[in-house]
Amino acid sequence: MGILPRSLHLLAVEQVNHPIKGDVITFGQQKVYAPLEDVRRIFAQHSVQLHDLPADFDASTKIPGDDPSHTNAHAVLKMLGADNVYVADVSDYENPDFVLDLNEPVGAKYENRFDVIFDIGTLEHVFDVPTALESIVRMLKPGGCVILGYPVSNFIDHGFYSFSPTLLFDFFAANGFGDFSCYFTEGSCHNLYLKSKVYKYIGVEGQFPLISPHPVDMLFWARLGEKPAKITKPMQSLFVQCWKKSQERRSGQIAPRWSSGLKSLIRCAVELIPARIRPEIIDSTLFGRGTRFNKRDNLRYIGKF
Repeated sequence: MGILPRSLHLLAVEQVNHPIKGDVITFGQQKVYAPLEDVRRIFAQHSVQLHDLPADFDASTKIPGDDPSHTNAHAVLKMLGADNVYVADVSDYENPDFVLDLNEPVGAKYENRFDVIFDIGTLEHVFDVPTALESIVRMLKPGGCVILGYPVSNFIDHGFYSFSPTLLFDFFAANGFGDFSCYFTEGSCHNLYLKSKVYKYIGVEGQFPLISPHPVDMLFWARLGEKPAKITKPMQSLFVQCWKKSQERRSGQIAPRWSSGLKSLIRCAVELIPARIRPEIIDSTLFGRGTRFNKRDNLRYIGKF
């Protein structure tokens, strides 16, 4: 788990919309893959005004065996505006402030306590994800922000899970959150210092393949509004929308998908070719366009960081 150079760029990009402030907790001792001077340089590229660290602040890495030139997450988060930075981990190996097992519900003393919950790379290693997500909601203050980064694909056996963004969008939307922002990064798993392709994820509208020889992960931001009285377990929004559109078609509120005679004729002609020998390009061109299986416009390439 840790803050890669590309993560630093995205933290800088989102600092205006989701500023880091107040009491921050990280899940795990977050490794930073950069020296302090590189962190400052990256934030300067995005015109982010940093807070000064105290003269006696220990900015050295807190990860045993890490590159001694690396800084630590406390320094990064303090420079961005955190008043206090705490670490929670399942063991005391890396000297956390709190020993917590996210497979279990958090105690009352942790509820409504933090302004920012920051986790890059922990949740995929927690078996009981619903319990962990519920704890995140309970630990956060109203108006607080979550900053979460998890694998999407090509991380086989890295953790128990890889996640699609719909998990975070749907869960947090159902539990009082808004002001969402999400990015995909596509980069090397062998050299974590290399630049990665970065995409802005627009929102949950469909499902699509992102075929890549590289790992793909996401960084996600959301803000809590009113605290929910009870945690809601959502239905997946993709299918809720499908059901809604199906009902609207039945009631005549929207036209059937294949309403024109020409389209129906083309579809009937194409379906005369057995599917097992029909080239995929025919289906993707004629049938995929405008459906939930062709939503690459949901990603907007924004550059390499």
